[in-house]
Amino acid sequence: MIGRGVSYAAYFAGWFLLWPIVSYAGGQGYTGLVGFLALPVLLFARPKGVPLYAALFIAFIGWALVTTLWSPAGGPLISGSVSGGTFGVSSAGLRIGLTALAAVAVLLACSQLQSGTAPRALKTVSLIALVHGIGVIVTAAFMPQVLTLFAPLSDPVREMPQNLSRNANAFVLMLPLVLICFWREGQRARQIGLVLFVLLTAWALLATGSDAGFAALLASMLAIALVWALKQRGLSALFALAGGYMILAPVIVPVIASFARTSGLALSNSSWSRLYAWDVTLAKIKMMPLFGHGLEASQTWQERFRDHPELLAEIMEKTGGTWSAKNFPIVPSHPHNMPLQVWAETGFVGAALFAGVLWALAWRFREGWGSSARTHLAAAGLLAGVTVFASLSYNMWNEAFWASVAIAASALLIYSRQTQQ
Repeated sequence: MIGRGVSYAAYFAGWFLLWPIVSYAGGQGYTGLVGFLALPVLLFARPKGVPLYAALFIAFIGWALVTTLWSPAGGPLISGSVSGGTFGVSSAGLRIGLTALAAVAVLLACSQLQSGTAPRALKTVSLIALVHGIGVIVTAAFMPQVLTLFAPLSDPVREMPQNLSRNANAFVLMLPLVLICFWREGQRARQIGLVLFVLLTAWALLATGSDAGFAALLASMLAIALVWALKQRGLSALFALAGGYMILAPVIVPVIASFARTSGLALSNSSWSRLYAWDVTLAKIKMMPLFGHGLEASQTWQERFRDHPELLAEIMEKTGGTWSAKNFPIVPSHPHNMPLQVWAETGFVGAALFAGVLWALAWRFREGWGSSARTHLAAAGLLAGVTVFASLSYNMWNEAFWASVAIAASALLIYSRQTQQ
């Protein structure tokens, strides 16, 4: 059993060498990476039962796939017949289902590693994560040169800057692991160095244009401080709050939007766009609150600002007339808020199942501090960062993003199993 555990940790560490490369390429390769990590899982781990949070997660994914039956974004999950040669499976459902299966498999394998059996794997993973962070800072410091260097391979105006921003966001997910792996009690120089590293990372996020990444970093550090203060119940409280946010999103998000509109903050054009996208999504939720409009339905919402003169006049006033919003979609492909998207596309049923996953995890972490204290701190940082990204940036069904989250969480499990005594 120990041998198998060490073997999977080494396998994970070997594939993790690709993490920075995939990140710099824009992050779409995370789906393939988590797939390769999942391939040999049954050789190293066996399910010992289905915990409540896993059962609820399976139910949520299953319900999301069921909603494809009435989604305007595509046909049914399964169509045609085998005998007629027309049998087919919805690509969206297949993509999401397989990614979820792979993510769960990798997390399962890492959770079943034997304690203290993977020191080299953990060292490799933490060092690669640190190198990734240093790369983010260096890239930000030499942004013009980097864009020029890769101009023949990637559009230096839109594509490459966006990839660099996503690369920086990916490191935010790994930063809590870097901190707990390299922090040493009583070593003041190393501690000061890590604090400076965090500050430089924050600067790099702003320099690469990732406001969401900067907000996620701040939330991550605040969450770590909160769990440190609350000790035993801190991580459990954060998961419970995240579940509350999911189920109450149609109430909470309008309050946040109202504050943003009236606070006098200098919001970017994209921030104003998000506020209007949330307004439209909230209206869609009211139309079908129980079952939602179906998986990826938001991709079919084609209303543009030109179709609503009052909104066009308002957003032009808010942005000072510096943005040509006339032909811009009010909901640009997705609402840029996952809780609202879950509500709009899978309804109360989907939101309740997802909230149930988070509440079950809150119950799971209600106890345990001691030797797992650092793991709790890092998990809190990861949870807070993911929550901010979920609130501002990514599509709920962006399998590459969730694959990166699963890999980061798996790295934390390796740390937990290695250090747990």
